[in-house]
Amino acid sequence: MRIKADLHIHTRNSIDSLNSIEKIIQFGKNRKINLLGITDHNILTSFDCEENIRFIFGEEIKTKDGEIIGYFLKESIKKGMGLMDTIKAIREQNGIVCVPHPLDRLRRSAIGYDNLMKIIDYIDVIEVFNGRTTFIEDNISAMKIAKEFGKGLSAGSDAHIPFEIGVCYVEIEDFKDKDEFLNVLKKGDVKMGLSPFIVHIPSTFTKFYNKFRRTKEKNCI
Repeated sequence: MRIKADLHIHTRNSIDSLNSIEKIIQFGKNRKINLLGITDHNILTSFDCEENIRFIFGEEIKTKDGEIIGYFLKESIKKGMGLMDTIKAIREQNGIVCVPHPLDRLRRSAIGYDNLMKIIDYIDVIEVFNGRTTFIEDNISAMKIAKEFGKGLSAGSDAHIPFEIGVCYVEIEDFKDKDEFLNVLKKGDVKMGLSPFIVHIPSTFTKFYNKFRRTKEKNCI
């Protein structure tokens, strides 16, 4: 059986996301996405779900040189380390190392081509299609590199608001465990789709609002 997987979604635990868990489940089911990857910024979010939908829990970790995703983690990994130290920390938890939006020319959190090549032998998966990447060519370039080096092919909406969920995904064979998951990703069929640029407006507003609110709360203590 083949399943549809959106492997890059943020909950409200990310400072710039409006997604409640209930909305993630609702939109995932409505769009017939079978597997959702929860990848909050610098925090590991996990929860129990009895709905007819599956989750993989990970963390999108800010390193000194851009972002790395760790899947199948048991605890959160601190931000601010180098790329290799972050990869080592993921490996210590027997997790899967994924590079999200590696070549997005407009995103400061992208690690870029040079850094990707430096760590290419130490990663498992490349996010070859990100729904928030403005230039589709940047996704296509990531896909070419992933196929050239035999990496798993991930795709994710990078949803920060509910209607982004499922805008792109990877179709894979069903799997039983982490090792099978990695194997089926190498044969994944990526379904391309981009969110309109306007989606950055509510998430940016949410980020600044939450930063302001947290600063105000600290000043009141």
